[in-house]
Amino acid sequence: TLVFGQTLYNDMDESKHANLWGTKPLGIEVQTIIWGFDTPELENIMFVKWLLINKSGESIEDTYISMWSDPDVGDATNDYVGCDTTLSLGYCYNGRPIDGDYGVAVPCVGYDFFQGPIVESLGDSAFASGQFIPDYRNLPMTSFVKYTGGSAMYYDPRNAADAYSYMRGLMATGDPWIDIDGNITKFLYTGDPVTQTGYTEYDDDVPGDRRFLMNSGPFSLETWQDINGDNFPQVGEPGVQEIVGAIIIERSSDHLSSIDAVKTLDRIAQSQYLYGNNRPSLMLISPRDGDVFSDTINIIWENISGYPEPDKIIIEFSNDDGASWTVVETLMGNPGFYQMLLPDQQDAPLCKIRLTGYIKPDQLARVTFG
Repeated sequence: TLVFGQTLYNDMDESKHANLWGTKPLGIEVQTIIWGFDTPELENIMFVKWLLINKSGESIEDTYISMWSDPDVGDATNDYVGCDTTLSLGYCYNGRPIDGDYGVAVPCVGYDFFQGPIVESLGDSAFASGQFIPDYRNLPMTSFVKYTGGSAMYYDPRNAADAYSYMRGLMATGDPWIDIDGNITKFLYTGDPVTQTGYTEYDDDVPGDRRFLMNSGPFSLETWQDINGDNFPQVGEPGVQEIVGAIIIERSSDHLSSIDAVKTLDRIAQSQYLYGNNRPSLMLISPRDGDVFSDTINIIWENISGYPEPDKIIIEFSNDDGASWTVVETLMGNPGFYQMLLPDQQDAPLCKIRLTGYIKPDQLARVTFG
């Protein structure tokens, strides 16, 4: 079942403009659609689409679009944030093992640019309005920054110049960010908090109340031209951009494994948006409920006829009823068979096996046994 809502707003009336930081109206209309699915695989995802139309009569250069959040995962005073540049994902997680609201099993919340603004790029292909557009490309997340109240470095923007600096992946002062290795970066905290490798918040701050801004740009937004004369702005017409994002929440056995759970769900959501049901669809042939095993399990599966064949299969094992997963094997292609050696001293009722099929490699199909 699909559930959705829609709204429209603009700043065309200067008398009603919020006048934040003394700025003038941009003359941009925003049409927003929010939707979700009440299916088990997608029920923790909220999809958001923004249609931007420049009705100002003037071109806007060096434009950036940003997703801002004040996430407050449970107790707001003990959060950390981070990003995954390969997924265009920003996320917030608990900086301590125990949360005052959630206890040990603290969820993680993620925000993703599924479809960034499109720019000309010869030989590439962009996705917008449900179709692939040749010789364009979608911009990914191009920077990620955080705010922390009371910080001398990560403070909330005080004026329009501060905000625009953050949108460009700079410090509020306009200076570049420097990571723990002394390198200039536009992305704060690209490391892996689960393994605590790379650049994470564990390296330079204590947990606290966080806000973050993830950005995509720059691009030019010309004034809208109604090319086909139908009075409806459409992607492909000058002055129109369609941006799609999502808000994803997932909960695993602890505050760090929830990060991996959000990343996995993010890949599923991205695949659903881009390809719908045109993904692999795996069916498990063996094992079945009631089967008894000693040393090995023969895992047999097939891709359901009519669905694209996966390029890669990942087999995972859980000994805690699916609260956490360990990768057993990564198989290229779709062999349909794998003999798995059973780990020692496992509590059989709590054991699960999971297969995930990939194409390109981010389209997913999944089947779980146990």
